[in-house]
Amino acid sequence: MNKTTKRLLLIFAIILVFGSAAVFLIVKDKTPQFWISYVAGVIALAAVTFGGLITSKDTNQPSSYVFSTISSIYAVAVALVIIFFCVNLKLSVGWYAAIHLILFAAYLVGIITGHSGHSYITEQGAETRRQVIKARMDVERVVSLGASADDLPDDKRIIVKQALFEVEEKLRYSDPMQNPETAEQAHAVETALDALEQSVDDLLSGQADLSVVQQQAKLAIRKIDAYNRAKKLLK
Repeated sequence: MNKTTKRLLLIFAIILVFGSAAVFLIVKDKTPQFWISYVAGVIALAAVTFGGLITSKDTNQPSSYVFSTISSIYAVAVALVIIFFCVNLKLSVGWYAAIHLILFAAYLVGIITGHSGHSYITEQGAETRRQVIKARMDVERVVSLGASADDLPDDKRIIVKQALFEVEEKLRYSDPMQNPETAEQAHAVETALDALEQSVDDLLSGQADLSVVQQQAKLAIRKIDAYNRAKKLLK
């Protein structure tokens, strides 16, 4: 339990205890409407505390603020109904209870809807971060291949580095966000990068010619271009 959680729970407990004491001392006639108001007020206070707790756990995710917003709106609505009842005492117990039940039901619907939206946005955010990291790793992979070519003779090193640089630039400015419609093209890019890496390794070990690396680099660029075209068609 972090400091923010402890602070919020302490504030909730203080307001509940001292607020309840004050209400019970001030109000002498404990009518059914009083008990409905009291219970609704406690629920509203708990709702605001709940919203604050949820928001404090994920302050980096803007969608988490929906819980505190909905809870605050519910609390204000309850307060307005209680104030209205104090002014208009002609409201029957049944209608008064029904209004509070409707408000609470609307609050629950808002929380459930907000939770669904928050979960979806959180999952999408995690997937976005994963794909961005994956894209960066692909770029670093090609950069690492270029570094491994430093042991080649000058004539071959220049050609290999130039070919790898072109692949790196294509990757660096490609859209990292994949989706089911471009899964085939994305897989083709990964296959081409695997083949390119293997061709560089074979060149370093003397098992392949320089032309093989050039061919694999061109193939990788074509696959990346095909992936980017497929992405543009979806926009």
